[in-house]
Amino acid sequence: MRPMISGLLDLVVPSVCVRCDADGSALCRTCVDELDRSGLVRRGTAGGTAVFSAWRWEDAASVMQAYKAGQTPCARALGDALHRAVDAVVAEARERGDIGAEQIALVPIPSSARSYRRRGFHPVELMAKRGGMPVVPVLRHTRRVADQRGLGRRDRAANMAGAFALRGVLRPGCPVILIDDVVTTGATLDAAATTLRASGARVLGAATAVSADRDDTPANDR
Repeated sequence: MRPMISGLLDLVVPSVCVRCDADGSALCRTCVDELDRSGLVRRGTAGGTAVFSAWRWEDAASVMQAYKAGQTPCARALGDALHRAVDAVVAEARERGDIGAEQIALVPIPSSARSYRRRGFHPVELMAKRGGMPVVPVLRHTRRVADQRGLGRRDRAANMAGAFALRGVLRPGCPVILIDDVVTTGATLDAAATTLRASGARVLGAATAVSADRDDTPANDR
């Protein structure tokens, strides 16, 4: 119910931009333009997953933090950003000749049960919905994992190893793009990609709205 209530309140109560406090919307057009200006980021994870992201953490931290704290009207702008990152993964896969005209499954990284109880919504799935992208939520958590925020790269990878399993069925050879809200080291995406590849899926890459890595490189520089 929280996303519905938040959406209704946004219609009747004037909003302010979570990034600059301007009146009018949860994320104003000026801020969206500023976030878009730096261009897409492309990076690779330790497990070899190519990741495209629309915005950098240093520019978009306040937006993501507000969204995860319950400011669901931010989902539309974040969803549009995620959509651009997905389009970049698709374009690169087509350049490589990895896909033709077949349907691609967008598989979201699932929220933990603990996070869902706290927030009342699934951040990645809501972003995708507001961005006009249908998802195939076939992943589930197999166990409780530690909070990633205080962990280094190796510890994050160990923490996420074996953390996912399938809760649905993908056709053999199905092309898949993983989607998430933020990528830091990529350990979560690698763990999810490993699970999907073991099921026979073809993981084309991953897309996120925000990249929090210090080694971000503009996509057109790679």
